[in-house]
Amino acid sequence: MRVPKISFQRFRGCDVLILDFRGSESLRKLLGGRRSVVLPLAEESLNFWVLMRMIFHFRFRRLDYYLEALSYSKARLLASWIDTNPWFYRIAAATSVPSIVFQNGVRNEFRPHRGLSMRQSLQSSRKSSRLSCTYYMTFGDQVPAMFGDLIQTKFTTIGSALNNSFTIENESLECTGLSMISSFPSVNQSSRTTDLEVQPFGGIDEQTVTFGEYFDAEKRLAQLLAGIADRHGLTFRILGKRPANFQAEKAFYDKHLRNLEYDFVPNEAPYSHTRFGSDVIVTIDSTFGYEMLSRGSKVVFVSNRLARVPGINRESLNFGYPVIRDAAGPFLDE
Repeated sequence: MRVPKISFQRFRGCDVLILDFRGSESLRKLLGGRRSVVLPLAEESLNFWVLMRMIFHFRFRRLDYYLEALSYSKARLLASWIDTNPWFYRIAAATSVPSIVFQNGVRNEFRPHRGLSMRQSLQSSRKSSRLSCTYYMTFGDQVPAMFGDLIQTKFTTIGSALNNSFTIENESLECTGLSMISSFPSVNQSSRTTDLEVQPFGGIDEQTVTFGEYFDAEKRLAQLLAGIADRHGLTFRILGKRPANFQAEKAFYDKHLRNLEYDFVPNEAPYSHTRFGSDVIVTIDSTFGYEMLSRGSKVVFVSNRLARVPGINRESLNFGYPVIRDAAGPFLDE
């Protein structure tokens, strides 16, 4: 068990208190010049002055820590970029301070290994606390359809806030090939690819799947697209999710593509891959794929995630779930 660090930072008088460091820089860009302070999660860092207030008020629950921090800050708005953390909704429900959270990824029923899916996590928290916030800014109708029965809030569709904040210049108008978006996770790079693929990765309901089973979709799609590009004289690129120093991602595709030609483009800066927006973009379930679709790019979604795993309920992994239920779209029809 990791012991939280103790912080002596004083943060009274801020306009916005941001819960969780993850995504806080993106959120600060949206807030403009408003004075904001980031409050780390309690399991990561505890503030000394907030702890003193807790002792003085004889309040010792984890929720009390967050509420004392909000009171100490005198913030007029509670905000977070991490919409998957139930603690944000528990804090927001227990205070009169307005609150806002931003959807930062596509949601489904998949859970991490030895963890809970977002819905399972919200259901567990709701057994002991009310969950609410003032505004929940979403990509579209997916999140309200999935979580509207669990979170009391005003769902507001704005698309991807981060995608909206980037202006892309010098985009080529010429289609030069196929670009596949990789969804490779952050893993221990010391593990060999063969060892990695047999490790448990996550699951749906009670069924667990390995890394190899989950990313079998990327492997097969990359092989298919490399073959198509070769036959039609097109460039085939894999748009990496990780930077160049994260070698495990490229090693995965090198192993499975072997003699097939492809260019691997590491992800070196936010939205740097949008320069390939004139290509035909192919993805399985990447958030970036949805964002490129919203920019008007030609995006093909291939919903083959876990298709070769027998008996698993993979419906929530399909394109547009639960709003879109069609098994095929216009690309397949044409």
